[in-house]
Amino acid sequence: MNSEIVARLEESVRMSQSGQLEGLGVRQMEVRFTHELSYDEDRLVRQFRLLRERQQQALLDLLAR
Repeated sequence: MNSEIVARLEESVRMSQSGQLEGLGVRQMEVRFTHELSYDEDRLVRQFRLLRERQQQALLDLLAR
């Protein structure tokens, strides 16, 4: 489960950094992931998005260990 969470978070970071989130539109992204994520996973992703980029990377590094 950790590896799946890390993969999803890394995808969000990559998309955010490359501007793809804006291109797809936040609403489209929400709809896309809503169907795939459990309630707790959705909460985790939302909290992750609130972190600064440095904090996101630190969390990813920690989870990848």
